[in-house]
Amino acid sequence: MTQSSTRSSKYTKHERARHSLARDVEEFVDHARIERGFSLHTAEAYRRDLEQYANWLLTAGIASAKDVEASHVLRFAHDLRSAAPSVCANGKTYAPASIARKMASVRAWHKFLSRERDYPNPTARLDAAKLPRRLPHVLSPVDIKSLLDSPSKMTPVGVRDRALLEMLYGSGLRASELCALRQSDFDMDGGFVKCRGKGRKERVVPLGEIAKKAVEDYVQFARQKLLNGETEVAKTLSSTRTQKLPTDDEAIHQADAQADDVQSLIA
Repeated sequence: MTQSSTRSSKYTKHERARHSLARDVEEFVDHARIERGFSLHTAEAYRRDLEQYANWLLTAGIASAKDVEASHVLRFAHDLRSAAPSVCANGKTYAPASIARKMASVRAWHKFLSRERDYPNPTARLDAAKLPRRLPHVLSPVDIKSLLDSPSKMTPVGVRDRALLEMLYGSGLRASELCALRQSDFDMDGGFVKCRGKGRKERVVPLGEIAKKAVEDYVQFARQKLLNGETEVAKTLSSTRTQKLPTDDEAIHQADAQADDVQSLIA
């Protein structure tokens, strides 16, 4: 066999291995999104973690997920903790929580392949890493009042931002749940709102009087001006009785920027 044909054979073998691992990753991500109902953000986090793991496996000479052994998984975890060049480019290091998340992704992937493809599960007998529990950081009453009072009551954007913040604080909604609300989800007389959270599960949360008043002010005085294009800032909360606005998190983050430590409130 010539040197050229040998190089071509090695290249083809490497590409076959890359394709096999990429296919298994993609199948798991589809499963997470479609069958498990995970959000797009969660599914993409799985994808990033598993693509990093798959690239490490290729570097280690593993051609298929069915060939992975427990020792490979332990070596990958060690390389993450030691910031080895094989997984950490440009001297990047990972926090213990990030490493735990990546290893959870690896476990979920191998468990999925074991069930769906009858592959050996190299993580079955490995102990999951346990992180120390930390008390959450909370805002003081003064900080909360400063945050809620920060949007202007004289502009459509300010009225909208106040409604966003009051909903987040008063109802305990996640940012993604708030962005997905429709007008038909609100029961202003009953004082509650229906939202769809993780896994597409629906829950009902109370709508306090202050949050209710902020939403009513938004609908009466600000929403139509935003819809009419008087401002280009993203419009949030609802469009018609059955149609959701094409929203994103930009409006919420703009409202968040009005005060320090607001991410602690949303988290």
